[in-house]
Amino acid sequence: MPTRLKDFATAIVAVVEPETTAMVAAQLMRQHHIGALVVVDAEQKVTPVGIVTDRDLVLALMAEGLDPAIFTVGDIMSVELVLAGPDMDAMGALKLMRMQRVRRLVVVDELRRLVGIVSLEDLLELVARELAALANRQLASRYPTPRDLAPDGGALGGGALAAQARHLEHELKAGRTAAGAAGFQLLEHYFAQFVAESPAAVERATTFPPV
Repeated sequence: MPTRLKDFATAIVAVVEPETTAMVAAQLMRQHHIGALVVVDAEQKVTPVGIVTDRDLVLALMAEGLDPAIFTVGDIMSVELVLAGPDMDAMGALKLMRMQRVRRLVVVDELRRLVGIVSLEDLLELVARELAALANRQLASRYPTPRDLAPDGGALGGGALAAQARHLEHELKAGRTAAGAAGFQLLEHYFAQFVAESPAAVERATTFPPV
């Protein structure tokens, strides 16, 4: 079964209302060690109406010299939310992020109620773990000795691919791997290497459909 957003999305989401001041929003981000807050409707408090990020606070307020105690989240939030359902699979989520050029998806149910949030970093960690485990299971017998990339750019052996995936996961946990375009390139690189090594194994076992 494919890994779906409901399996790993962050279910406890920090939210604010449009009338929350930017100062309070910044304090909440610091308190929870996060870079974004989902903005919900003031009445029901369950329907996402926008998202505000630390980047919004910097560019829309600090860079302009505006007072965060006066301006509200509603003044600076993005209302063009990219939504996803809880049953969307991980690779579908990655494609949606890449297509919409966003780093976060707001997960909602069929009634458009907030049920979670998924970041690009979440997907990077998930795919790194999946690739490492799958490469170890499917390719260890074919490539008992890890080998490096060939000088001509040939595909990695199974053991080396697993090692590279584990290295990616370690870098993510250490906070040394950049997200954004670089993150998408990393995912595509590792997945393409795995497909090149064993397309049959991918078809049989992987939880992520080839792209």
